[in-house]
Amino acid sequence: MKKKEDKKESKVDVKEQYAAWGLSIRTNQVRGVHIANGLVQLLRLFPHTPYVGSQPLDPKKYVSSVELALDLQLGAQWRLTDAARALCVTNTKNGPLSLVDDTTDELPFVKAGREHLQRTITAKFSDDRASQVHALIADAINADRRVFAAGGSDSSTPGLSFAGYTTTHTLAGMHAATFLGMLCRTPDGAQAAEELYALLANDRDCHSRLVARLGLAIEGFPKQATKMLSAFPLPSGTRWDDAAARTAECMKNLLAWRRAGSAKADTLMAVVDLASLIIFLNLVQWRPSSTNPKPLLLMVAPRSRRDEEAISRAQQSLLSACATLDQFALDKGLTTQDDIYKPSVHAKNLGAAAGWLFPTDSRGAPKRWFCPGARQLATLVHALLRPFEELSWASFAQRAEQQLGIIMGGPGEARAAFALGFGGGTNSIRDAGRLNRDHLVALGLARQESDNVVIIDGGGA
Repeated sequence: MKKKEDKKESKVDVKEQYAAWGLSIRTNQVRGVHIANGLVQLLRLFPHTPYVGSQPLDPKKYVSSVELALDLQLGAQWRLTDAARALCVTNTKNGPLSLVDDTTDELPFVKAGREHLQRTITAKFSDDRASQVHALIADAINADRRVFAAGGSDSSTPGLSFAGYTTTHTLAGMHAATFLGMLCRTPDGAQAAEELYALLANDRDCHSRLVARLGLAIEGFPKQATKMLSAFPLPSGTRWDDAAARTAECMKNLLAWRRAGSAKADTLMAVVDLASLIIFLNLVQWRPSSTNPKPLLLMVAPRSRRDEEAISRAQQSLLSACATLDQFALDKGLTTQDDIYKPSVHAKNLGAAAGWLFPTDSRGAPKRWFCPGARQLATLVHALLRPFEELSWASFAQRAEQQLGIIMGGPGEARAAFALGFGGGTNSIRDAGRLNRDHLVALGLARQESDNVVIIDGGGA
């Protein structure tokens, strides 16, 4: 028999981790849906803000104060009800879950789900059709499959009226709190947070109507929230002020695309994509304040996966940044040699799960690199570009580097290669630019006016 290894309790001070990264890293499996529901849980509390206390903030105490505030404001209904869980889950460890057949060994929440479904839907359908309806409902409100029969409670349905919560993943790491903290640090960002709240509170979209029709909605949220400036915590330091300004600018652009006609669901997915990107970059580009400015990452997003030298350089770029991150974290006492939760692993898993890195699963696959998927590329362009704004490829690439520290190609290949630490990597930077330009044109996020002229317009408005 394989001997089980005893888990060693980490000796790392989570307050020091939070002061450096704005995160408490106690798991390597945080996904976009966890950040999305973390944003919802924190925003639905407003204007009641949890106790912050003195700096450096203690993440454990902050999360405890959030849970207490949720209990006081919403009671037990802020957690997933048995009926909601039953409608989200179609499979368990013992096989398919049926809300039609009554069995003696069924899980406790199944009876509540069956009775609820009979009251709302299945009285009109045969048993076979009822099972199909159950599957369709689960596909809509649990698309990410993060609600399980036991444990996981993060639904995929956006909106203040229905959201789940998983203790270890949703709030404990401070991902959502830190993103909101950066957003609400500046007046422009606070205004964007208020607009995000109004979007979440709007119940006229199809997901909100479905939740209401199923009798699962939580009522009583105001449609508007004001005075969000500094409503959420953020570590102190000028580094965070700069990050807050960049976050606010990106968020303003995304919400401007919403006003120009983007759907609510698309906008909320873009916000979660942006939050995942900002948190990923903030961690992987972190260096102690006494060192040189943050490093850069090379992005290569080809339309088809080929064995390109540029891809090898992009893999080298991410690998180097992660190795340096782990070493600095170890030197500063933010991790230990035997800590199973390395900051680089956390960052790469978060980036891959959110669609910013490829491959998404590293098991038996090539080394990851910064390679956004189609939806994430649209988020990146819309975060950097306002509706009806047009930029040349060179200007757009320069803006991506200045605001986010991402090298996309474009002018100054020799300078970019030197900044990335590449020896003779000028051709790789040039190839990356060509691949990235072609992909943006193929996705409709840019147009090619001649052989050497590409205009980035975000697909129009």
